[in-house]
Amino acid sequence: MIIQNILKVHAFWDKDAEVWVATSENVPGLVTEPSTIESLTQKLREMIPELLVLNRIVPAVDPQQRVKAILRIIPVLNRRLNILKVRSH
Repeated sequence: MIIQNILKVHAFWDKDAEVWVATSENVPGLVTEPSTIESLTQKLREMIPELLVLNRIVPAVDPQQRVKAILRIIPVLNRRLNILKVRSH
């Protein structure tokens, strides 16, 4: 059985600070403020899988399972971030 969770990330352009701000109630610890949309998507690709495992949202008993869990998340995350990237231009 495959369980699918929807992770919502709130990202917006902070005009005063000139950075993208991204946070999420679904991903504890996710806060990032890169200056470009490309940097934002890269940071989210790196941070979200790691935080999901660290917060035990995605189970990982040993390092090998942790890598497998992260690799399962990345393709879906990449598709979603590419949509965000297109919409921001």
